[in-house]
Amino acid sequence: MFENTSRLTFSQYGLLFLTILGATVLAGTLIFIGGRVCSMFYARYNVPKVKGKEWSFGFGELKYFLVYKKNCKICGTKMRKITSEEYKGIVRNTNIDGYVSDVETYEVKIFYYCSKCNKKYSLEELAMEIE
Repeated sequence: MFENTSRLTFSQYGLLFLTILGATVLAGTLIFIGGRVCSMFYARYNVPKVKGKEWSFGFGELKYFLVYKKNCKICGTKMRKITSEEYKGIVRNTNIDGYVSDVETYEVKIFYYCSKCNKKYSLEELAMEIE
């Protein structure tokens, strides 16, 4: 019924080729997925510290910050901008790729300092005077 022959037919060569091709594609896919999983865990544990900053402006403050000149209301000299950062805490952040990182968040406050009068004004104070 079955004959053992040492020669393969074209259809048997075709099946052998498709089997080898399928095994190669499967092995390549598994290696690719394994590499992505390993890099995901590597990237998760070796994420550098990220520092996030939060700025909060009202409309009047933003308008003063962008448009008006920052001159002292007492002596009229140009004031220097000083920013201070207040630590708020750590926030867990997930980016587009799905990597999770912990971000140290800081709230930024803007002040203006007049060196001649030795006075410090907050952005809120200066914006309230304009309105």
